[in-house]
Amino acid sequence: YLSAGTRDSAYLSLRLALADVLFGEGAPLLLDDAFGRLDDARLEQMLRILAGASGSRQVFVLSCTEREQRALESAGIPYHALALARVS
Repeated sequence: YLSAGTRDSAYLSLRLALADVLFGEGAPLLLDDAFGRLDDARLEQMLRILAGASGSRQVFVLSCTEREQRALESAGIPYHALALARVS
């Protein structure tokens, strides 16, 4: 039995490896709300892994919360943020 966060971490690692095999190291990686079931410690660890992978590819993290941004800032990982304005 694996927790949902452990499964998500393993799945993300598999996706990184599969992207390298299928597209080479330069292919961008797009993640949409991929960290919702991770605890804060595991989120920071996965963001560190993605930061390491960003040397050979662009990594886009889409989220409807600011949790990932706070974790990046807490870990001292450089990033660029884009925000969409809400339309009422």
